[in-house]
Amino acid sequence: ALARGPAPPGRSSSDAVVSSGVLSPRSLWPRAGPLLALLVVLAAVAWRDAPFNLDGQPADSWIYTAISDEPAVFTAQPWGFRVLGPWLVHLLPAWVGFERLSPAALALTGALVFVYLRRWGSGPAVALLAVAAFAFSAPVAVSIDNPYLCEPVTVLAEVAFLLAVQSGAGLGVLALAGVLAALSKEILV
Repeated sequence: ALARGPAPPGRSSSDAVVSSGVLSPRSLWPRAGPLLALLVVLAAVAWRDAPFNLDGQPADSWIYTAISDEPAVFTAQPWGFRVLGPWLVHLLPAWVGFERLSPAALALTGALVFVYLRRWGSGPAVALLAVAAFAFSAPVAVSIDNPYLCEPVTVLAEVAFLLAVQSGAGLGVLALAGVLAALSKEILV
């Protein structure tokens, strides 16, 4: 049997590191929690099983696709100002596209939401429940059904900005996060 080492002040013995170097389940949450949150959002994406094609999508989708093809050419207001997602699609390998960027952005958002809530003092189960509520919400469903929109990258930038504010990041980090969020959509302007 593995013997537990003494618990640090303010912690129970169940939080202590096992003397063999194995971490307790509670100490694994900071590492496994964001990964579980990411998997919850990817499960929502898989559950929706949306077809990825531009046929039948609104004009927004076509405009963002045009921006990703030629980022230097301004298209139309307000879509022409929402350049972060299309720029990323333009810069990333061709196989990525909006079809993979949007679900990845949503999954990373889920992980950041988990971290954000844990930093506010929420328990891991509550934080995961909140991520599940996010993942299966109507706005996320729309973003999964139409990955060509700017909202997945925008919500990732917004949550990253909020996490930077909450963690006491320096002015440079806050400015960068704010500029990236504004380049994705004018919501922070």
